[in-house]
Amino acid sequence: MIIKSCLLPQTRVLVTHGVRYLPHVDRIIVMEKGKITEVGTYDELLQEGKNFAKFLEEYATNQEGDEEDEAECKNATHTTVITA
Repeated sequence: MIIKSCLLPQTRVLVTHGVRYLPHVDRIIVMEKGKITEVGTYDELLQEGKNFAKFLEEYATNQEGDEEDEAECKNATHTTVITA
């Protein structure tokens, strides 16, 4: 992935609603109302089944609907991604 190779070997903090990037990062930090609620890799957070996993499930469901739903998902959760 071009983004990943351009960022090596430095640490970057990526704040995104771009769900498609999340499987490619080293660590995901989920924040709600300014507080860290979950930390882990994409797979770890999916397996835990907490808010991150629920958000992705809702996001995927909304993607099957119209694109206006995507704006609601973007406002629902702020995800901070730290890559190393």
